[in-house]
Amino acid sequence: MRTRRSTPFAALCLLMGALAACGEGSHATDPEGPSLTGEWIGTLRLSSTVSTVISLSLQETDGAVSGSGTWAASGNGLSLPVSIREGVFTSPRATFVIQQGSSAALPFTGTLSSDGMSLQGEVNGGSAGFLALGFARR
Repeated sequence: MRTRRSTPFAALCLLMGALAACGEGSHATDPEGPSLTGEWIGTLRLSSTVSTVISLSLQETDGAVSGSGTWAASGNGLSLPVSIREGVFTSPRATFVIQQGSSAALPFTGTLSSDGMSLQGEVNGGSAGFLALGFARR
C-alpha cells in the first residue's frame, strides 16, 4: 500500500490561512479607534457677521492631547497663535482648552466621528454661552 505525503499541501493551506487573517487584521491595528493626532480646521461663528477660523495641529498619546495652532478672526487679517492644554481623549469623547495668550481660553468638548474625519462639539464662550464648534481633518 502506498501512502501519499500531504505535508507540503497542508503547510501551504496553513500559510494561506495565516496570510488571509493578517490582511483582515489590518483594521485592528488600532483597537482604540481613530486618533486625534493630525491637522484640523474649524470655524467658530460668534455672530451672523463675525467668525473665527481655528487651525490646530493635535498630538494624542495614550489619551493625552496637546498641540498648537492659529486663531484667525474674519475680516481683519489678524492671526494669533494658540496652544492646546488640559487635553483628554477617551474615544470618542475629547476635551481640551484652546488657549490664546495668557487670558483667552475656550474649553472645548466634542465627539470624534466613527471614521475619524470630524470632531463636533462646543466651546464654553463664557458670557456668550456655549457655541457650536466643529473641526474637519485636513
